[in-house]
Amino acid sequence: MKMSDPNCIHIAKSLEKPTARPKFVKILVDKIISKKELGEDTTAEEQKIDIMVYKFYELTYDEVKIVEPEISITNYEYDNYE
Repeated sequence: MKMSDPNCIHIAKSLEKPTARPKFVKILVDKIISKKELGEDTTAEEQKIDIMVYKFYELTYDEVKIVEPEISITNYEYDNYE
């Protein structure tokens, strides 16, 4: 991939952004680890991290549906996720 490639430019711009909610991500990861140690379901926490990653890379809902066809939130919920 050449630096002049639009995809490369999009990725480079995404990497320039400040890290989104690093403390919140750490809290979620710690919660996932704790719940997994207890044999509990971590689906909700994992989905929050997935959505934060999709938002970080500015994926549209339609693009997310390609990556994760079974996503359990609506287009409206995704667009308004903060």
